[in-house]
Amino acid sequence: MSNYPSMVLVDEGLSHHFTNELCVLSRDNPTDFNVIMDNRAVINLTATAETINSRIRYRKKTAGRMLPCHRGKSNDELLSFNIQVMQGRATLARLMEDSGLPALTIDMETDVTFIIDKIKRFMLELQDSPSIKKSCIDS
Repeated sequence: MSNYPSMVLVDEGLSHHFTNELCVLSRDNPTDFNVIMDNRAVINLTATAETINSRIRYRKKTAGRMLPCHRGKSNDELLSFNIQVMQGRATLARLMEDSGLPALTIDMETDVTFIIDKIKRFMLELQDSPSIKKSCIDS
């Protein structure tokens, strides 16, 4: 049996697709930001822009898939795009932490065992936390 709550839902949509809007909302209306982000936790996965580019190109080569936001970009344009996206997500994770909301940032270029351990500990902390209902984990 798992040590993790069965009520966990992984939903990348909110933090992944509305990063900039959430950052603006946090600044302009922190109360609404807290309402929207209540009972959510973010796991922010990072790597160098070069590594992300390499993975995007590899996925395109091996699986034939590329997200619309990556298509048609030169390597330099894709690097700039990924740097901007990562900065926004880092800002969102920091804003969540500053608001007392759970957020974890992980460098995906570190040891896999270390990464797994960090995620396990984060999930266990969420499970034990009285302030989160464990209804939504957003990554």
